[in-house]
Amino acid sequence: MTGKTHKFIGIVVGGAAAYYGMTVLHDPIHLFYLAAVPVGAMIADIDHDRSKLGRSRKNILNAVSAIFSSLIAAAIIFYLIDAYTKSRLIPAILTVLLILIPFLLLTSLTKIDFVRNNLKFMVKHRGLMHTLIMPAILFVAAFYITEPTFKIVVTGLAIGYATHIFADLLTVKGCPILYPLSKKNISIMKIKTGTFSEYIAGFIVSVTIGAFFLVGIF
Repeated sequence: MTGKTHKFIGIVVGGAAAYYGMTVLHDPIHLFYLAAVPVGAMIADIDHDRSKLGRSRKNILNAVSAIFSSLIAAAIIFYLIDAYTKSRLIPAILTVLLILIPFLLLTSLTKIDFVRNNLKFMVKHRGLMHTLIMPAILFVAAFYITEPTFKIVVTGLAIGYATHIFADLLTVKGCPILYPLSKKNISIMKIKTGTFSEYIAGFIVSVTIGAFFLVGIF
């Protein structure tokens, strides 16, 4: 699906998650979902030269800046400070690196001719970045993170990423979600990107997932 559809889904789902956290759980920290979920919904397309994030990967610093807003950067700082006060700074740093390295590594590898010519699956659009590996890393990291702010941010990134993969599964091209068992793209519907049916599907997906949050299923 197009970037604007993924962004719309991320905004709706992030808003629903934040609303539930604020009104039901009475915890303002869930407002971080408003930033994290939409960003997570866009990260996967960093492997696409024509995507907003993909165009910025020519400069790794610009790519990082495009992915992480100042709000998310602040959450990382809160997490590290909290870890320092609890004498867990080294594990916290390793956790942050576990999350950042796959994305930073991909932006760096795309500049290497050998990788582009011989390891195309790693850098091509709907390749490695469109597998379940990346959101799995985020969900596992979120499970082990104890500092509330950073936990919400990483969880939000994982949720947004998962919505991106699911939405692309609805398109004709699909995603290789069975990797590393198979590089074959899986498609559960045949929606063509950029058509009116994409926008209808995007609306239905965003409202459905958002509703799950609003009723407390997630």
